Amino acid sequence: MKKHAFLIGAYKNPDYLLELIDSLDSERSNFYIHVNKYNDSTFSDFKNKIVNRKNIHYYSSIKIRWGGSDLFKSQMLLCIEALKDNNDYFHFLTGQDILCRPLNEFFDYVENNDACIISFSLLSNEEYDYRYSYFNLYDILNVRSGAYLKKLNSLLVKIQDVLHLKRKRIIFQNIYWGSAWWSLKRNACQYLVDKWNNNHTLCKRIEYTFAPDEMLVQTLLLNANSNFSIVNDNLHYMKWTGKPSPSTLTLQDYDEIKKSGKFFARKIDPILSSSLIERMKK
Repeated sequence: MKKHAFLIGAYKNPDYLLELIDSLDSERSNFYIHVNKYNDSTFSDFKNKIVNRKNIHYYSSIKIRWGGSDLFKSQMLLCIEALKDNNDYFHFLTGQDILCRPLNEFFDYVENNDACIISFSLLSNEEYDYRYSYFNLYDILNVRSGAYLKKLNSLLVKIQDVLHLKRKRIIFQNIYWGSAWWSLKRNACQYLVDKWNNNHTLCKRIEYTFAPDEMLVQTLLLNANSNFSIVNDNLHYMKWTGKPSPSTLTLQDYDEIKKSGKFFARKIDPILSSSLIERMKK
């Protein structure tokens, strides 16, 4: 029997996080949860509820700011912990996801493909410059918390651009990007951790860039000599309306979600999405 490790990043809605875990729980499931250290105190009741559930492991050691490098660092922490156990497949989700199809169908799909499942495309030179050529403030400030911080970050980037102060290019034959949600086989997860642990230069280089979690997994695997088998998909339904983040889903989105055939959807709010959540359960 194959074991599946669900690696979940969360920062709010502990009651819904427990609902998500329950929907994914089985004799084949293990859970590795990282809660943003800034929000750890709000998860006290959650920790009490899972204390006797031996397949749920809780961590909150990393402070994560939107767009910074710490989200990827928390992903690597969860991978390292999950690799200590006898897991065969590793799935990264967030606490705002919802399961949209029967769990056994998801297990069968992943095991029958026997591949890494992650969305990717080549990163253009313009997108590379925007994300990685200049120092950004995402690792030290919550840039989304106020318009003035966003303007400050834009001004910093503009000054570097005018003065032609580009950072040393990240060294890969090709650079790819995609979403931060994926399903990996054990050998691929181990490869990522080995690359991360043994490349201090890369660890430092991704700091003060924008959203390296949307680039590093794709780039490391697709440049690997191991030639990992990869399915270009993230298995998620998301509704984009021109904003930096996907829209919150409601019951009105149910038909489109089911039509998509995706196994997961995001993002979910326990209040705004309550009717959708109940419909999915049925």
